[in-house]
Amino acid sequence: MDLNKLYTAFLSSSKVSTDSRKIEKACIFFALKGDNFNGNQYAKTALEQGAKYVVIDEKIDDIPKEKHFLVKDVLSSLQDLARHHRKRLKTPIIGITGSNGKTTTKELLAAVLSKKYPVYFTVGNLNNHIGVPLSLLAINNTHELAIIEMGANHQDEIAFLSEIAAPNYGLITNIGKAHLEGFGGVEGIKKGKGELFDYIKQSEGKLFLNADSNELQEMARSRGLKAITYGKNAQANLEGSLESSNPFISFIWNWSYDGVATKSNEPITSQLFGSYNYDNLLAAVCVGNYFGVNEKDINDALSSYQSDMNRSQIIEKESNTLYLDAYNANPTSMKAALESFAQLNSTKEKTLILGDMFELGEASFEEHLSILDLVVSLKLTNAIFVGKHFYQHSKTYPAFKFFEERQHLVDSNELKSINNSAILIKGSRGMALEKLLEFIS
Repeated sequence: MDLNKLYTAFLSSSKVSTDSRKIEKACIFFALKGDNFNGNQYAKTALEQGAKYVVIDEKIDDIPKEKHFLVKDVLSSLQDLARHHRKRLKTPIIGITGSNGKTTTKELLAAVLSKKYPVYFTVGNLNNHIGVPLSLLAINNTHELAIIEMGANHQDEIAFLSEIAAPNYGLITNIGKAHLEGFGGVEGIKKGKGELFDYIKQSEGKLFLNADSNELQEMARSRGLKAITYGKNAQANLEGSLESSNPFISFIWNWSYDGVATKSNEPITSQLFGSYNYDNLLAAVCVGNYFGVNEKDINDALSSYQSDMNRSQIIEKESNTLYLDAYNANPTSMKAALESFAQLNSTKEKTLILGDMFELGEASFEEHLSILDLVVSLKLTNAIFVGKHFYQHSKTYPAFKFFEERQHLVDSNELKSINNSAILIKGSRGMALEKLLEFIS
């Protein structure tokens, strides 16, 4: 394959598409393969629907030579094209990874930075070996900043994505017990997420660092990296002071870096619940100040930001208030959510609906047991647990309600009996607990 010819075709196309069901006129279609699909089978259809070019790795009859690129592997070609494009972009890129909060942090950074700059940022959670190349290929030189989210469930993945995205700035939100099975334990997580720090050191980029995290501090220190810091630590460049987290996070901040000092003249009252979102908000303030966004615009951006996609959403129903955080879950994020919920000031009775945590490997039994123990210690007595991993502990905790499947809970009519409650709903993505909302009044 001639990469320069492919790049010329890309530049003349309207966009990149990998979904034959969503073809836009004059796009370039990459016929990706998966376990249950083969994009090559839809290449002709993509052209008929208006695609300008198709990239395939199987020979297909009746496709005009000038309309297709026959390559050895479509996915590798997509990644190569993204690398090629990145080398020609002048846009500074902020790379974000972490065990928890990376998508919310990305969205908050985008809200703040967009007050001053044309910003591109990862759409949804397109943060893997396909999503990152697609994100890069959506950036053009009209974008003055870009934010690329990078996810991983095993070691060497962040290194690979960093090599494609070539971030000028790096931010790891935290180190937590996510994807334990793939990373091989917490030390494996530190090594895997730390690959972003390795890239920043190698490329002489800059680091934004949570000064309250001893793990992140040590990871930066061991690599000889200096950082622009944020946190509750008075020595941080961006120092925050929490005013309230009942239910929404409210805080003030002070910024000092490179001879410039400023502060918030009044508290920022966000529309995010859960003290675990405080670090995400502080990260956005830190990055905003570093890039020269003024105090009013930072405060306005964070005060008006509303979460979606089943993350940190508060939903008022007829008689219940739902605290929906069902996009994902792991032991670290589950623990943080439960502790915040336990501290919530509410006149309503508190109820938990918690779903299984996935990708924990051999640690799954103990980690689910630990969450049940935590619920007991927090005296959250009204609790419903959904999924096979929680269900295996049902005989140990007879005071709680357990259901092996989400549908079993729906069929039980248990949800209809919940009234005048504050309800925390949290579980791994595969549990799809947001589907319970229609059954709660």
